[in-house]
Amino acid sequence: MSEELIGKQVVDPHGYRVGKIRAVFDREGGEKACWALVRTGLIRRSFVPLQDAQDDDGRVRIVYEKEHVKGVPKVKARGRTLSDEDANVLHRYYGLDRVIAPSGIDEEDDIDLPRETREAKPPDLSELPPAYERHPIP
Repeated sequence: MSEELIGKQVVDPHGYRVGKIRAVFDREGGEKACWALVRTGLIRRSFVPLQDAQDDDGRVRIVYEKEHVKGVPKVKARGRTLSDEDANVLHRYYGLDRVIAPSGIDEEDDIDLPRETREAKPPDLSELPPAYERHPIP
């Protein structure tokens, strides 16, 4: 989903019209549109997450009810991206987990794990109770 969404009607899970998409936004450094700015009233505009949105016969069906979308906190976008702070506000409001990609780790980087993690030994079959040994898995 990207720029072709602009102007499309957004509907909630019950089919009620939420509004029309006015713009699509990325998170800072993102390549894929993940938020839509939807006109929900004469002057009201609300950000809506696109991650679970589906095409519904030319409309965009979201998983949030119309009234919930209308109550979203106001955030300011810079250009076509959202700052991490604004994205955090929106994620909290919509109850979404924030997935942040880890920074690149080179093969040469040594990750210092706690001693318990480095020396952990997974259990093997010899540690299972005798009942498991009598009934092999076919």
